[in-house]
Amino acid sequence: MSYIFHLDEKLSEESAILASLERLAEVFRINLWENNQNHSLSSLQLRILIFLDINKKDINTVSNLTKEFCLTKSTISSSISTLEKKNYIEKVKDKDDMRISKIVLTEKGLQTVREITSLSNKIKDVLQTIDNKEKSTLLKTLLDLIFELQKESVIPMEGMCFSCGFCVQFGEKNKSPFCKLIDKSLKEK
Repeated sequence: MSYIFHLDEKLSEESAILASLERLAEVFRINLWENNQNHSLSSLQLRILIFLDINKKDINTVSNLTKEFCLTKSTISSSISTLEKKNYIEKVKDKDDMRISKIVLTEKGLQTVREITSLSNKIKDVLQTIDNKEKSTLLKTLLDLIFELQKESVIPMEGMCFSCGFCVQFGEKNKSPFCKLIDKSLKEK
């Protein structure tokens, strides 16, 4: 396998990892921008559509979006209104509490998410070729990095695994973190 960096040269492993993360982030930004050409949606609106698609429908409310994206309710509401006017989403009243509206993707919204997440699917395909132990180690390392950056207030706590309401048992003696959202242990295998 060939790598972008030659670790025996000037870059330390830490610098190479950082450069690799920056490269992946840039590829994601470019991919979103390119796939958005036909839709004319803001970056936030795209991220909202993706969030609505990957999360359980019962948590898709304006309040939860506000927490997830660390933005004001008016900012999220404005984006939701635009997405609703453009027929990407619809609001559905909660059967148990009529004060709450769940936000649901329309067929147009689902199709748009499929288009704009094509890169994610390619990355998932590559990840499926990696040994499960290596994937578990990678996941744990990334979660540890996120957690450490949260402790330093670099990354907001909202919407991240170790502060998420779906993450249970983290920090308890001899127990590994478990995600109730994806129904999976976050423990190294």
